Amino acid sequence: MNNLINYLPPMLYGQELDEALTVLPPYDPNIIHTDAATRIVALSDIYRVFLSNTMSREIYAKLYLGLLRSLQKKDTLLVPRQYVENQKAIQMVESSGILGGADSFTIIGASGIGKSSSISRSIHLISKVPIIVTEKPYRQVIPCVMVQTPFDASVKSLLLEILRVVDSKLGSDYCAKAMHSRNTTVDTLIGCVSSVCINHVGLLVIDEIQHIVGQKAGGSLARCLMQLINSSGISIAL
Repeated sequence: MNNLINYLPPMLYGQELDEALTVLPPYDPNIIHTDAATRIVALSDIYRVFLSNTMSREIYAKLYLGLLRSLQKKDTLLVPRQYVENQKAIQMVESSGILGGADSFTIIGASGIGKSSSISRSIHLISKVPIIVTEKPYRQVIPCVMVQTPFDASVKSLLLEILRVVDSKLGSDYCAKAMHSRNTTVDTLIGCVSSVCINHVGLLVIDEIQHIVGQKAGGSLARCLMQLINSSGISIAL
């Protein structure tokens, strides 16, 4: 079997990591001779500036190691057993999690300090190959998939969004099939999304998870995420 971790770029650290994370848009000194409107529009480049810091370095390390562990598990003998268990869930038969998700984690911090920006920069560095493709066995794996928690903490909306993002990258039709199925329930969707994650996703990042707080469906979404972590076997970052 192909070793998926061989498709990962080398892990960066120290000054090399700081330079890779930093984004400084080019500045053209001749812009001072242009009209006011052009200069004002050019000011928007300041929002592209990103400077590496302790938080961004820690986030990079967490995401890289989470992806590494997730890809390692895809080459174990537990994967086919977990896939069978997920098929039971799709058929509304009692199933269980085998792979587990001990390598999942949360990133917590005050709003506006740059968590999402740091995550985006880190994903850019660790996803040098947009889609990992192996021949024996043939499979397509997206290194990182990032979705947003629905504002109303809807379980079904989040699960369908994960399928939609996977479809947009692979050209598959998992989301359409799930939406048009007559027997689609939250339990069957969890089984479907878990199997898709086993086959096609390395690391799943669920942003804006604070939306579950104060929402009527927040508790249901929290329990859904726990089940997804146990059944998908991939690293999930909240």
